[in-house]
Amino acid sequence: MSVKVTAKDPYGSMASASFDIVVTALPTVTISGLGPKIAGPVTATITFSAVVTGFAEADLAITRGTASDFTEVTTGKVFTVRLTLKSEFNGRTMVLTIPAGAAMDVNGNGNKRAKASIVYQAPLRPRPRSPPHPGTPR
Repeated sequence: MSVKVTAKDPYGSMASASFDIVVTALPTVTISGLGPKIAGPVTATITFSAVVTGFAEADLAITRGTASDFTEVTTGKVFTVRLTLKSEFNGRTMVLTIPAGAAMDVNGNGNKRAKASIVYQAPLRPRPRSPPHPGTPR
């Protein structure tokens, strides 16, 4: 970003100078919408602190789960994704990671890394009733 400053002294003389400001702060990422435990698919909301480009579903690192329905909600800033735990991992933790540098802001700064986890707990099924044994009262 270029900035021009003009100053006037008490005698009416004016001077100006221009200079460039380079923003070096990395965009941060917040992952929300994940509770401590779930019993089915859940939608995560991914929010960047600055408008970014280049962020896609392929950038998501998911442990023990899959992603679907990746959507850009607010251009370059807010995204949602549906996360589903693989059934063989019931009771285990699913982790969603946004790697550092997955997206870039207007100054070419890559985002900071973000990580969130959730425990998948399938609903309990009723125990099957065993048939009465002969001679057992009902």
